[in-house]
Amino acid sequence: MKFIILLFSVVFIAHAQEQELQHAMDAAREHVERLETSVPNFICNEQIISSFFMASKLKKETRAQSVLTTNRSVKGGHGTFTATRAEMRINGKPTSKNEIPGPFVWQGGPAYDDLHILFNSELGATCLDHKLIGPVKLDGKDALLIETHAPNSIENDHDCRDFHSDSADRIWLDPKTFNVMRVESHDPPATQIPGTDLTLTVDYAPVSFDGAEYWLPSHFISHLDFPGTPRHMQYEAFFSDYHKYGAESSFHVDSDQ
Repeated sequence: MKFIILLFSVVFIAHAQEQELQHAMDAAREHVERLETSVPNFICNEQIISSFFMASKLKKETRAQSVLTTNRSVKGGHGTFTATRAEMRINGKPTSKNEIPGPFVWQGGPAYDDLHILFNSELGATCLDHKLIGPVKLDGKDALLIETHAPNSIENDHDCRDFHSDSADRIWLDPKTFNVMRVESHDPPATQIPGTDLTLTVDYAPVSFDGAEYWLPSHFISHLDFPGTPRHMQYEAFFSDYHKYGAESSFHVDSDQ
C-alpha cells in the first residue's frame, strides 16, 4: 500500500512539474511571438570588445562603439532582425567602416535566432528535450530556470541535422512576466565551427516603445575555444539607450566611451 501511495505521489509530482514547464514555455513563446511580429524598428548604442587569447594571455583586442539600427521583417510567421552600424569608432578613432575588423566578429548575432529556435520553431520542439529546474536566483533576481539538451538519438535524425548531441541551453525566465531574462547556448545550431567549442550568452532587459514593453538584448558574450590548443576567442557586446527608430530619430555615439 505504501509503495502504491509513493508511486502515485511521484507520478503526481512529475505531472505537476510537466504542467508548470508547459505553462512557462507557452507564456514565454507568446512574448517571443509578440517581439517577432510587433516590436518597432529600433536604434541603440552598441559597445564591442573582441579579444584573442593565447594561453590565457591577451594577444589582440579591438574595441568599437557604434549606433546600431535594427529593422524587423516578418516572413512565414518568422520575425527576422537585420542590424546595421553607423558612426563607428574603432579603438577610439572614427571610421567610415560599418564592420569591425575582429579578431572575432558576429554579424547580427544569435540574440533573436536563438529565441525563435527555442520557443517558436518546430525544430526546437522536435529536437530538444526540456526540463524545469525550478526557481533560482539570477544576479540576485528571482528567475525560473529551464534546461534543454539535444538527445543522442538526433544524430540519426535528418530533421535535426543542425543540432549536435552536445547542443544544450539554459533559459532563465522572469517568474512574473515569463519574459526571457537570459539564454546560454552551448554549440547552438547553425553556429558550429569545426574543431571548436562555442558558448553564447545573451541577457535581455525590458525596453518600452510608446508604452509597450519588450525584452531586448542588453549584453551578449561568446566564448570560442579550440580544444587541444591554447587559443581562445571572446566577443562581448553591450546594448543601451534603446529608442524607436523613425525619420525623426537622431542618435550619436558618446565619444568618451
